[in-house]
Amino acid sequence: MKFRVLHVGKGPKWLEAAIGDYVRRMPELVLVRVRDNPNRSCFDRMIRSAGSSSVVMLDRRGKHLSTAELAKKYRQWNFSGNDVSFLIGDSDGFSESERSQVAFVWSLSELTYPYSIARLVVCEQLYRARSIVNGHPYHHNEDR
Repeated sequence: MKFRVLHVGKGPKWLEAAIGDYVRRMPELVLVRVRDNPNRSCFDRMIRSAGSSSVVMLDRRGKHLSTAELAKKYRQWNFSGNDVSFLIGDSDGFSESERSQVAFVWSLSELTYPYSIARLVVCEQLYRARSIVNGHPYHHNEDR
């Protein structure tokens, strides 16, 4: 099973290095850069790249998750055995009709992030959720 982060563009080198660190730590995490195509929308290109995987769209109008809730979702995704594709759109974002076509819409925050920062946050949070599920000490429980 793979967790695929579909995105457009490329961030600064320091950011790409930080993202690469999480990809190295989590072999099931795969980054997929979706190329520009003036004849197709960003969403259409991403859906095509997602193939038969479950699709999670990143959008500020989506559902906010706590760390514990994300770990629970991660466990469910992992148990399903299906690949999961996370769509991080371009500066135009996604439309209401596009949001209605995906399995889950996840909001990182009410804030709007540059796609490269959103990609880093998604990779880190997936790694954190994996660490919780696997009992790894990366995440420090808030109850301590």
